[in-house]
Amino acid sequence: MIIIIIFISSIKLEFENLATNYAFVKNREDLILNSITEGVCWVDVKGNIVFANKSAKYILGFMEDEDITGLNFHKLVHGNRKDIPDKCAIEITLKNGVCNLYRNETFVRKNGTTIPVAVFTSPIVQNKKIIGAVVTFIDLTHEVKQQEEIKKYKTIIEQAKMVVVITDKDGNIQYVNPEFERVTGYKRDEAVGQNPRILKSGVHPKSFYENLWNTILSGKIWEGKFINKKKDGTVYNEEANIFPIFNKKGEITNFVAIKKDITKSKKLEEQLIHAQKMEAIGRLVGGIAHDFNNILTIVSGYAEMLEAVTEKNSKQYDYVVKIIEAVDRTKDLISKLLAFSRKQEIKPKPVNIVEEIKNLEKMLRRLIPEDINLKFSYKVDSLIIFIDPSQIEQILINLVVNAKDAIYEKKDPKIKEIVVSIEETIFRGRKFALISVKDTGKGIPKEIQKKIFEPFFTTKKAGIGTGLGLSTVYGIVMQNKGYVTVESEVGKGATFYIYLPVYEKYSEKPEKKEKEKEKFVDLPGGNEKILIVEDEKEIREIVKEMLETLGYKVQDAENGKEAIEILKRENYDFDLVISDIIMPEMDGYEMYREIKKINPNTKFLFITGYSENALHEYGQEFTNVKFLKKPFNIKELAFEIRKILNSQ
Repeated sequence: MIIIIIFISSIKLEFENLATNYAFVKNREDLILNSITEGVCWVDVKGNIVFANKSAKYILGFMEDEDITGLNFHKLVHGNRKDIPDKCAIEITLKNGVCNLYRNETFVRKNGTTIPVAVFTSPIVQNKKIIGAVVTFIDLTHEVKQQEEIKKYKTIIEQAKMVVVITDKDGNIQYVNPEFERVTGYKRDEAVGQNPRILKSGVHPKSFYENLWNTILSGKIWEGKFINKKKDGTVYNEEANIFPIFNKKGEITNFVAIKKDITKSKKLEEQLIHAQKMEAIGRLVGGIAHDFNNILTIVSGYAEMLEAVTEKNSKQYDYVVKIIEAVDRTKDLISKLLAFSRKQEIKPKPVNIVEEIKNLEKMLRRLIPEDINLKFSYKVDSLIIFIDPSQIEQILINLVVNAKDAIYEKKDPKIKEIVVSIEETIFRGRKFALISVKDTGKGIPKEIQKKIFEPFFTTKKAGIGTGLGLSTVYGIVMQNKGYVTVESEVGKGATFYIYLPVYEKYSEKPEKKEKEKEKFVDLPGGNEKILIVEDEKEIREIVKEMLETLGYKVQDAENGKEAIEILKRENYDFDLVISDIIMPEMDGYEMYREIKKINPNTKFLFITGYSENALHEYGQEFTNVKFLKKPFNIKELAFEIRKILNSQ
């Protein structure tokens, strides 16, 4: 009996030790499973949860002390979605007994929100029979957001209207965006692996690139402008920022260039500078010509007096004649200077330019040697422009002579021809008479085309020409509100296009001018009370005089503040307020708002030098306000006032 008791006690002790060891092992496994960041669940063959670690609960939106054992894993994470079963990793594993490597799924959390996860499932097999599965999953929310951010920035770079180039630390291209392809003509696969030197134009010296590399290798940003070359050889201008990219160790890993094609803006800038230069030169030569004319008047006058009293057969007479001839040539030079500076005294009138050119044919043919074929092409029978006829002569003489010189400057020209044509065209939304003069000469290089209209600029040899021929043409055309352009290619001649506006007001039968009517007799007036608000004294006084002449009772104010004081004093007993917009103290807009708050029925008329659009930009409340643009006459003022006062 004692032996049996001892045996039983030993067996009990052994079982207690085994239980203790099992508890220790189980606690250790739980400790390990609950310490990892991945969610781990053990499910039975029906897919019900047997065990879930802390991370699984956290990822699925449960508290640590909440018990989710016994819940169906598939329904827990997918809800009632019908499109999931065939794609669910745990379902596939339980059914087929296969492992599913990490695959992307979307789980539903306890609060109904969804999260992206990567899922790994593995079957639990005992005696060759599936008794359950282990599912491990990772929350990919952070990674997905990162990918979305990367995708967003990539989209921005891909769609940006800035050239983006990324190179390695040695300068070899790793990435270019679509704008790079558009600007340079190189496709992405043509550029990647190449060095940016494929864009070199040869314009910049070696020191330019050395400075660039020294700057970015030192960790700084390089800012500057390139003159680069496209794939087709076209030169273009770029504005660029180039900077290094560093890794966590502070080492340079890449370089990024962000560039913008500024060719068009550069060209516009050059055109502006050119226009300003031409304007400055025009003013200068105009002033010189004025003073020069004064001197010439004296020289010419005395020379002509000497000619009258000198015997024709004497040497002295020959000297005087030479002086007069020199004066005449100088007068012609000054005439060209004045035409260029737009200060020449001219007498424009309606002119049929077709007839004028026909009348000039004989004279122009005399200027051209017989071995050059001068043709005239008339594509219209009649075209009226408003110009001084002598200016048409100046334009054609200069262009035809210039064309003749260009032909003779060409080595052995096979075809010697000048074609003058006239037609009607639409240019910048308006009708123009288009005169073109085409030659078969040597052509004009692109680099000097922008200079040819400058005074005294010439490609001819010293002593030949004054350099004022094309500048004279330019001055006349600008004076008559036209345009001049040129198309040329070296070796293939040049064509000059002169655009002069068609005079659409011209009538073949001029209307007879009516006799002036008695002052204001037919203008509408009245006896209403009007307040005129204007800070310019002279304008205020003349408008007041106009209104009183029309019969109105008028008071005036210098600005909005004074106007409101008058209106308050008179109990707003005015039929109309006529006001300027820009004034000191209180402008017209502010005054309008203040008056409308107190008396919404007050009628307004704004008088302004600005456009109607500028008025309406201040808000919808001004959309229906009437305005009269300065300068205006009494007739316009009279009818506008009656229109406002007679309206309801």
